[in-house]
Amino acid sequence: MRQRTPTPPPASPSRSPSPPPPPPVPSTTRLTQPDDFGVYREYTDWPTHIPKSAHPQLATDRPPHSVFGPGQHSSSHIWAPFENATTFRLLKWFYNSDKKTLEDLDRLVYDVLLQPDFSVHECEDFSAAREARRLDKPDIFNSDDSMEISLSQKEFSWNTEAEAPVVKVEGVWHRSLTEVITSAFQDSSASEFHLKGYKEMWRASEDSPAERIFGEVYTSPAYLEMEEKPTIPPDSAIENVVVPILVYTDSTHLANFGDTSLWPGYLFVGLLSKLLAAMPDVHAAHHFVYIPEVSKSYIGSHNYGC
Repeated sequence: MRQRTPTPPPASPSRSPSPPPPPPVPSTTRLTQPDDFGVYREYTDWPTHIPKSAHPQLATDRPPHSVFGPGQHSSSHIWAPFENATTFRLLKWFYNSDKKTLEDLDRLVYDVLLQPDFSVHECEDFSAAREARRLDKPDIFNSDDSMEISLSQKEFSWNTEAEAPVVKVEGVWHRSLTEVITSAFQDSSASEFHLKGYKEMWRASEDSPAERIFGEVYTSPAYLEMEEKPTIPPDSAIENVVVPILVYTDSTHLANFGDTSLWPGYLFVGLLSKLLAAMPDVHAAHHFVYIPEVSKSYIGSHNYGC
């Protein structure tokens, strides 16, 4: 009986060595220095502009109730749409009351003539009729358009929207959203816009973990995600900014007597801090549509189908 020599196993095919793992992508996070409260920011890239109101010392020096008090004034736009402060003060005095009194004369002297920005030279070509037309000029709104909406009916539904009757709404005053956003960036409040989103972080101490703070549109995850979507041309020297808008609408009563009302639609630019947007004198709300009152025939069709 002979002993068989074991056959060695076949040689395995040669394999190339595994590729090394890719090097870690260098982080582009830019961190600001923490303020007195331990709050700091995480940017993906340094912004080209930081609003003055964003500095911590300005925020801490502001009284808590100032959000309902005077806002930030700018001498370059408070008299719009007039061309200068002199014309504005004259028209303001004129429209102050329908019957002039001795008190009105005092206001003319002290509130108009003696004001440092009042100039006699600016009155050389003054025309009250022209300035009144300037107030009534509706060139930024377009009232020629009408819109059609499908007519709903209470406790009834159609199989398709095409089967529903249509009501035509006339006299819809509106502005292009592009024009509204453009005018918002031309306003003096645009200097307070945050053109670059960031993560707002807080760390109680060096040993404690960082916690994220949520409070503004431009610090939200949704906005930071939107910033990554636009494609920037490589040779473009223009800064790309994602502009979020917050749209609101509500009815406004216009008179102390009667039922005269207005239903505006307005928007806020989300790049402005909500603390500043809440100040009335900042004029952060931009009107873009005035919705007409629903006709009685529409109400009857909706409730009773007639």
